[in-house]
Amino acid sequence: MQKKSAVRLVVAALAVNATLAAAPAFAGSVGGTVAYITARPNLTYFAINGSNVNRPACASGTTYYMIKDENSTSGKQQIALLMLAKATGRPVWVEGAGQCTKWSDGEDAFNVALQ
Repeated sequence: MQKKSAVRLVVAALAVNATLAAAPAFAGSVGGTVAYITARPNLTYFAINGSNVNRPACASGTTYYMIKDENSTSGKQQIALLMLAKATGRPVWVEGAGQCTKWSDGEDAFNVALQ
């Protein structure tokens, strides 16, 4: 019986460790209304009227977020939600991915939620 408990404990510890390893150390977040959305060829970024918190070092000097892939389903959904929020004045909640892969100083948006 003790052996089964020890195995379960090890499996649980490994699962927690894998979850923590996948989470970014710092990921920004902000809530508020959409200040602006800028679209260029293969580049869409936006800012929110609110106080950004926990920005990663790569984006510490900026307030905008990047759509990582405008051509993906999730990228198109994020843009649609931002446009709806801008047009209606409804607030959004944005969570960053904790990294700046699209632009060197703009955090990639991970989650955009219409409130």
